Amino acid sequence: MKTRKLFVLFILNLLVLTFTGCIDEQSYSNNFTFTDLEEKEQELKDYQGKIVIVDFWATWCVPCQFQMTELKKIYDNYTRNQLEIISLNIDESDTVSKIKDFKNAFKQQLDIELNWVFGKDDGTVWNKYKLEKGGIPTLYIFDQNGNIHFSHEGIAVYNEIPVGWPPDQDPPDRIKPKIDKLL
Repeated sequence: MKTRKLFVLFILNLLVLTFTGCIDEQSYSNNFTFTDLEEKEQELKDYQGKIVIVDFWATWCVPCQFQMTELKKIYDNYTRNQLEIISLNIDESDTVSKIKDFKNAFKQQLDIELNWVFGKDDGTVWNKYKLEKGGIPTLYIFDQNGNIHFSHEGIAVYNEIPVGWPPDQDPPDRIKPKIDKLL
């Protein structure tokens, strides 16, 4: 009889932990680790409770530079309590110093401060998340619990299709409606 009570108590505790989100591995099955520009290790689950946009890019990628301007629009229109952006550089030849120089040049030449989280991927995250064609920029939107809600290879815009977008090309995906749906 005592064993049965202990078993029931164990099951009840397990259910409480599961439904209150205390079992971290379950909520963050998409967790990954990366190194930020201060060379500190961070994880996706460090941003639990926020929508996280992960941007895979490289300094030499011209479409990635355009994507940065769209990410800045996103970052300026949501609070840090709601959303975080992580730009992960996937080119092993791009050093931390080169990434910092890229950010500084963006500020000096375009007067746009790229003030969200930047990091360096050792290939682990990119190999897990690269899409079929393997091109950059590639964006992922993770919800507040680390679940993937959107992935896109190529340029994605904040909300408005850019003036002069070639009419013979499909319009880029819009990110704002996807974020608003998660809030």
